[in-house]
Amino acid sequence: MDGSDHAFRLLVEKYRNDVFRTVFAVLRDQKEAEDAAQEVFMKIYSSLSQYENQGFKTWMTVNGSFPVFHLYFRYFTSWNLFVPDSDYLVLQLF
Repeated sequence: MDGSDHAFRLLVEKYRNDVFRTVFAVLRDQKEAEDAAQEVFMKIYSSLSQYENQGFKTWMTVNGSFPVFHLYFRYFTSWNLFVPDSDYLVLQLF
């Protein structure tokens, strides 16, 4: 294992509980949250070259968690907009 892999392993160990709590709060399923947390760290690893010394937790959320949440919501949720008349809009989840 080279130095950057070791450093990333330390980041995972430091932030894994924070990431898991964040994704579990959204997904409310332990297995899905575990999978999503792993995807967050894979996304973070692939995006490390874009990190520019801003707050790491904030950067990690924007570059790791949000894209993963987007994928999960897209996969698990269908949105159907139905307008019964011009007075209101009903948003229906399937």
